[in-house]
Amino acid sequence: MQVVVLPEATQTLLRGPATLPAPILLKRSPREARIPDALERSCDVALDDVPLQEAVRLPAEDWKIPVRIDANWLAKEEVAFDSPVSLTIRGVPRRSALQLLLDDLGLTWAVRHDTLLITTAAAADLLLETRIYDVADLVLRRDEQGLLRRDFGPVIEAISTGAIGDWYTSDAAMHPVNTSHVNALVVRVTRRMHDGVERLLSDLRQMRHEAASSKPKPTPIPEFERRIRAAFRKNITVTFNETPFEQAVKEIAGKLDVPLFLDRTALAEDGIGADDWITQTLGPRPAKSVLERTLLPWGCLWAIRHDVLYITSLSKQAGLYTTRVYDVADLLAKGNKTGALPRDFLPLIELICLQTSGDWENPDHESGTITPFASLRTRALVMTNTRRAHLEVEALLARLRNASHERLPQARRVEKTGPTTERTRTASAPSKITTVIEVGQAFPAIAIAIAARPATDAIPQSERAIIEALASTLTVDFKQTPLEDLVAFLNERLPIPVLLDYVSLAEENVRHDLPVTYAARDQRVDSILGNILEPHESRWSIDRQVLLITTDSESETILSTRVYDVSDLVLARGPGGALLRDFTSVMGALYGGTSGKWHSGGWRSATISTLETPRINTLAIRHTAEIHAEVIELLGKIRRLKHEALPRALHVKWSTPEDSAREPDSQWDDWQTYSQVGGNLF
Repeated sequence: MQVVVLPEATQTLLRGPATLPAPILLKRSPREARIPDALERSCDVALDDVPLQEAVRLPAEDWKIPVRIDANWLAKEEVAFDSPVSLTIRGVPRRSALQLLLDDLGLTWAVRHDTLLITTAAAADLLLETRIYDVADLVLRRDEQGLLRRDFGPVIEAISTGAIGDWYTSDAAMHPVNTSHVNALVVRVTRRMHDGVERLLSDLRQMRHEAASSKPKPTPIPEFERRIRAAFRKNITVTFNETPFEQAVKEIAGKLDVPLFLDRTALAEDGIGADDWITQTLGPRPAKSVLERTLLPWGCLWAIRHDVLYITSLSKQAGLYTTRVYDVADLLAKGNKTGALPRDFLPLIELICLQTSGDWENPDHESGTITPFASLRTRALVMTNTRRAHLEVEALLARLRNASHERLPQARRVEKTGPTTERTRTASAPSKITTVIEVGQAFPAIAIAIAARPATDAIPQSERAIIEALASTLTVDFKQTPLEDLVAFLNERLPIPVLLDYVSLAEENVRHDLPVTYAARDQRVDSILGNILEPHESRWSIDRQVLLITTDSESETILSTRVYDVSDLVLARGPGGALLRDFTSVMGALYGGTSGKWHSGGWRSATISTLETPRINTLAIRHTAEIHAEVIELLGKIRRLKHEALPRALHVKWSTPEDSAREPDSQWDDWQTYSQVGGNLF
């Protein structure tokens, strides 16, 4: 490799302030824009079992758009012209209504030769368009020496993973154009993928910090989704008495005043009929809680798709991916400083993969993705996954920020290495310390009080009401009371939703009418439930803001992530009095001091991860609600043993007689022979 030494004058120029060029957006010609612009207008549609060839008259006659059906490809896919289609919806863009109309038949639309073409998904994947995107403002970054560089790699990687579509076909193409006056990408893909590229580039530009600032930029969210989220915060009340499933869901959507689409095909494939009935009374509660509690027993989920509230099956929802861009400049060790590289994102990416339920690691490349993007004044993560995974990521990032201190003692980071791989390092027992890496100067003892207490409470606001209800007391006297009636009693007495997991209980032969006999006076609710359920291999759990009565085996799969600020528990003195930041002690206490099973079920199992920045020292823990309660109790007890000061001393290695006869090559052996220099400050 040839090393080029730039003249000092050139280096000074490249280190100076840079003005980002405004992007030049190429507009479509009036002829090219006519059909796309017409499809953006709002419409109302009412079709019930209408033949396909008759339904396509809607855009042709009412919308004044020329339409052609691709007869050859429909014949190949064995889709008949008289296939029935149904759609009743109001106030959505025409493009969304058209796609909802065609989805059940596996069809889509494209613009071809100034005509709206109705064709199959396979045929549409072959209809490629070439567009040119100015990215001059997205390819500038500074290297670790502070020199300004032009790098197309981050934006190309962000597009190829974040703009949903098949970028690995032989015909899809993306090439940079790099001249003294042009920094552009020439992209040849389908219409749908071009739409994703345009949205992604727009979102990345919104993540830019115009000046040095630690305040994160909000994640760009489509306008309709903002409307749905606002409506979900409204309190509503519903009463269903043997009400058909479809009618019940429509009633909830009507109270929210949002368009609804019921994916009947996917629901029917999972054995859910629109005429199946529901009996329940809910409210007043937030509309989101009411909807999810209505859908959960049926194995259904909601999504936001094609500008509607989309009700579908659990299996179908798992494949509905969207892309979001998250500003994470304040969560990186280097923040928005010079020279952020992909490796600077790795701790945060690893934490997100371990602490959320998204499918991030699928060997068939059909999983979610997380891609770091760093350019001048921008540090962002481009994520593609399901709606549920995005909601978990949003909550996780918010909790990490809540654990941020205005100021923390500067400390050397104790680097942990051992036999674990990069993927599983944070999910394993603490490894043997081998090196100490300097990330700050030794801090005077007078400043230690800065980390005297945690910055945030680990319990999410959405779960706080359930935790408080479980800690409240009740007087009960059940005599041969059916389990179903016991749940109804709790719903009346507690200010939280309580749900019986009929499906999981039935699989373990626990009947919903199981007779319960139990009496207690002023006893905690969690103790009452534990005493009643434990003999039947059942227990309570918290799932989607609902107290769920389920089986032992099912509860072990219901994991949630909480963030624990441990800034006051990770500091220790090293050689010469230098301050060290070391998570191994507190992590070892949690591994050994709680009853939970850790990292036993693979990549998406119960885990502990760390995040260290100049303002944050946190543990992100993914486990069951019961283990989280144990963690909170254990950390509280450790903090109650804190001394104002302890004599400085060396911490002696410890091991058992059996250890001396074994080779110290396992993760646990590394932990047992771990030696810390310096006494713990607290």
